[in-house]
Amino acid sequence: MDIYCPPGSAFHPMDPKSMYAESGPAGVPDEPVQASELLSDEQYTDLDQLKNGCVKAQQWFRQNYYHDSGFQSMESSKPASIMSMNAPKCPQRPLASPECQSTRAACDSTQMEPSVSAPLPANDSENARRVLPELIPLLDDPDEEVACRALEMVGHIAKLDSQQHYSEPVINDKRVVLALTSVLRKRFEDKKAIRVTLCALFHISNRDQGMDLILSTVQESSLNNFLADLIRCIHVEEWACFKYALLILHNLMTDKNVGKRVVDFARTQKAMAVIVDWLADRNEKLLAVTVDILQLLCDKNADQKALFVNLNGPAHLCSILSWARYENLLWRTVRLIKSISVQSPQRVVESGAFDVLPISLDYPSQRVVTESLICTRDLSDVPTDRHDITPLLAKLVQLLALRDTRIRQLCVQALANLSANNRQNKEFLCSINVVGALKCVLFETEEQLENVEEPSRSATDVLEDIQENALTALRNLYSGHRFDTAVQQHILSENGAEFFLRKLVAMRPALLRKTLLILAKTAAQEVNLPVFRHARITMPGHVDLGGFADRIVYILHVAASKSLDSQSVENINLTELMHLCMTTLERLCADSSMHRQTLHAFKALSSEFPKLPTIPPFLAFHSENSNLQQSAILLLNRLVADRDIANAVSNDSQVLEGLESWAAAKCAASEAAFRVLKNVKKSRYDPIYDSQAAFVQLNIRNGRSRSNSPCYPMNPIFNDSGFGSEKNSSFIRSPNYSEHSGEYYMMDSRVSTGGYKMSPGTPESSGRFVNMNPPYPMPEMDDYPLASVFCPNSDGQSDEMANVTFSHEQQSQKNSPVLMDYNE
Repeated sequence: MDIYCPPGSAFHPMDPKSMYAESGPAGVPDEPVQASELLSDEQYTDLDQLKNGCVKAQQWFRQNYYHDSGFQSMESSKPASIMSMNAPKCPQRPLASPECQSTRAACDSTQMEPSVSAPLPANDSENARRVLPELIPLLDDPDEEVACRALEMVGHIAKLDSQQHYSEPVINDKRVVLALTSVLRKRFEDKKAIRVTLCALFHISNRDQGMDLILSTVQESSLNNFLADLIRCIHVEEWACFKYALLILHNLMTDKNVGKRVVDFARTQKAMAVIVDWLADRNEKLLAVTVDILQLLCDKNADQKALFVNLNGPAHLCSILSWARYENLLWRTVRLIKSISVQSPQRVVESGAFDVLPISLDYPSQRVVTESLICTRDLSDVPTDRHDITPLLAKLVQLLALRDTRIRQLCVQALANLSANNRQNKEFLCSINVVGALKCVLFETEEQLENVEEPSRSATDVLEDIQENALTALRNLYSGHRFDTAVQQHILSENGAEFFLRKLVAMRPALLRKTLLILAKTAAQEVNLPVFRHARITMPGHVDLGGFADRIVYILHVAASKSLDSQSVENINLTELMHLCMTTLERLCADSSMHRQTLHAFKALSSEFPKLPTIPPFLAFHSENSNLQQSAILLLNRLVADRDIANAVSNDSQVLEGLESWAAAKCAASEAAFRVLKNVKKSRYDPIYDSQAAFVQLNIRNGRSRSNSPCYPMNPIFNDSGFGSEKNSSFIRSPNYSEHSGEYYMMDSRVSTGGYKMSPGTPESSGRFVNMNPPYPMPEMDDYPLASVFCPNSDGQSDEMANVTFSHEQQSQKNSPVLMDYNE
């Protein structure tokens, strides 16, 4: 053969690209070069070996390459594939030398050799159908070897049937099933025969027609007898009889026709006591079937769950979670633990559930993680003081970063419970910045609530439930550990105040309660008062909705008006909402600016009514709830510095009676009630000073003493008033002045006390004596427990509270009935 090679180029006889390289103007090859000029004797020998190797490789390729590898069936398949039948007679050669021509001719004249692994004959099914009637009598042959051989052949036929799903089954005769069930009953001592029989029944039951055949056969005789024999076989460990017995029992339990009947019979036979022992097996696929059988037995049956717990079943399940990696097994195991945790959560925790759940939470499967979170949530109310659950807590905080709403919902529910009444858990959560993670969840869910184009009730409920439980977790974290002060400061930082203002505007009852609980606690921190002071919210359209004082006062009005008609809104107690509002306002009033904002908010809302006695602190005294009255007394103690409110108190006989009774009682609110009465009595003399205030100031400027003024009749009541004092003649003291009272003075139309000045624009500031900063200490609200007014929570279902409207006629009744019939 002539091989053309361009001059100056390297040629390799095995390189097809080098045979025709571009040469000359038209790509015409140069002089031909003979192969003999390129190859030596040794190279000829190598070329012959190469040709022989190519021929052998092609023969192997032709005979074996297209055979089915059995990868899909996990078994080596002997029949040749369809592709091998259509293979070319002679494959292509990379070389075309004269020596290869003879080989090609030999290949053309030689037909393809049949595969060594010849396919099964096509008439096997027909042969099986023909011999099956002859095998049936042999199943009960007295010769054990003959009977065992017949059983093996029947089992082989049943296996072939189970693999051919789209053909008519060979075994469709009831006599086969009757003979097999008879072997189970009569030859129980022969474990090998039992194993082959169970194997045959299992393969038959894998097909729908086979299951129907078994059920129709055993129901004619006795299904209970067959089930009893099957359960007895679960005890047999020899020849792995228990495995096939469990598989058959599982097929029967999951059958839609007789499944419930089989489960009930297995319960009566105490099958669980036998099945639980096989949870120690290490076969993951068989364990998945075993766990599912136990799940069916325990489903909606408290007795079976109690039996499972007494048999130490939870410990077996936790052991499986610690080493198994089969996804189906993990999912079924966690699901069974979840079912048992409802019945005996304490036993499940003691079995080590909190130690292995972090492992399943780290598994890359959505349903395994979801079931594990549900199980964790259900177990989270179990006390964990004696358990180290820091890995579980860390995993829950890590999962909060996912945007999956279902996973987030379960995580915050679990964290809310695990952080309650556990100092160790609280401190660990704070050390890994759970407050920041919870705030991110709150902000993102709030954004989702605002950006939902077509809000649905279910989606909104899920997002609000996430926020409610996140707020519950924050509430648990703000007290009871060494980082509580830092948590209270961190909650309002970084847009936290804006979020809480939005919740006050939205007025969703469940979220409102949790928000007020947090605000009542954070308001007690002096460092947080500037945040409350300057925070305001503006809605789209530049509508200013005010700050914290405005919103809380408005909520207090709405709750008080709504309480006239009902005791709760969306299962949230209105008495508790009023109590939390007044507690928060009382603590905010410790700041002078917040005190002015609170007064302004009360007067702005009360301007809609003819008189001030309609404000909620007064209405609280119409209630029989002691906690509500105490919070009203503490708030009034802050507000009665304003003369209008003090006059309103003095004109309400029922409020005065309530204050006098509280002042006479020996409790934490007695001192506050006494001070309210004192300020109310003092306000009765303010009109005298108002009528002569200008004359007093004129006398002070002229250096004249009040004692020389003919306008002031000498009254023994004013003997301790201190007017014209030698200290500073520009100070005016109240009629009931004492050494603990604040000093007031007027200058440039401003009323001031103790160096603090109030702007003339502040309501009722001009020409009045307003004590903005009482010198007496206020008791902490923690002295008055809130537990007596707490009520169970539930998810909100409507915006009923946000749309409440009220009128003066509903609140201005002099002898209004008790607001709430609340039992403490």
